[in-house]
Amino acid sequence: MFKRFEKAERESITILSLFLFFLQVIPVKVSAEVVCTFFDSAKVNDTIIRLGDIAACSGAPEGISLEELKRTYIGEAAPAGYSRFMNADDVIRHYLHLAKIKCVSKENSLKRISVKTDFQEISLSSYEPDIEKYIKSKVGWPEGDYQLKINNKTQKMKCLKQPFSTDIEGLSSKYPKGNFNCKFIVHQGFKSFEVPISCCISIITPVVVSSCKIGRGILLSAENCHIEKMDITHFNYMPYITLHDLDNKLISRSVNSGAIIHEKLALSIPLVERDQMVRLVVVKGKIMACIDARARESGIMGNTILVENEMTHKLLKAKVVKKGQVVLLSGDGDI
Repeated sequence: MFKRFEKAERESITILSLFLFFLQVIPVKVSAEVVCTFFDSAKVNDTIIRLGDIAACSGAPEGISLEELKRTYIGEAAPAGYSRFMNADDVIRHYLHLAKIKCVSKENSLKRISVKTDFQEISLSSYEPDIEKYIKSKVGWPEGDYQLKINNKTQKMKCLKQPFSTDIEGLSSKYPKGNFNCKFIVHQGFKSFEVPISCCISIITPVVVSSCKIGRGILLSAENCHIEKMDITHFNYMPYITLHDLDNKLISRSVNSGAIIHEKLALSIPLVERDQMVRLVVVKGKIMACIDARARESGIMGNTILVENEMTHKLLKAKVVKKGQVVLLSGDGDI
């Protein structure tokens, strides 16, 4: 009986030794716990917020380093110079679980975190020479005939404390007058934002002015018009600036002496008059033919008018190319 007890004791010692051996050889897999100590406030210099910006972390899940854990996306940052609030419990329950990071605990009882986005200020006054250079390269007014003023050059804007580039664009008219706007654009990373530039340009330039009273339908020429330097800053229409602009132009209504002649006041002399006989040019492949037609509308160079074939009396669309001559538009079918 004593021998049986001794044998059982030896077997128990052997099993215990094997158990201790396997404990040393085979590691026991234990989930590492992440402990976060949240700050009451934080400052970021980016468009996004990461876990390391708002909390001090210890421990890391298996397969993720502590640095990777700190770079975990938490949310969008406020615009430069502004703040937003984040809830610490929401960060643990939502954002970290979305990133498949579990076993997270909070060391302190803080719930609301203020996250401010760092910024630098840019003033339009620093870019005044660039703005003036851009506008001068775009306007068609002669140098010395205009004065440019930037109304909001003291305006400031905020952006991240990171490298940025700028562009100036948006001047739509070659001959701006009075108040107009263009755009100052700041590019930073993948984001851009615009700031309107409010400008005022005063124009004192030579324009065509009537020398005497001119009745409606009178041909404009150097005999009844002259060049005079005038302030046209608040003039609504685009005036003529040379006497050559008056070639083949009639006055559309009566004007008094000293009136500025502009594009809405003058009419081009029609190259084709209504009911006038014209030469209709028809092109079919390599064959060109000319037939007689009667114009049913007046038209200037480039206008599309209706003409009537004198033989078939069919109405056709044609383009005015010179005085007394039109060309049949392609695809108009039989003539």
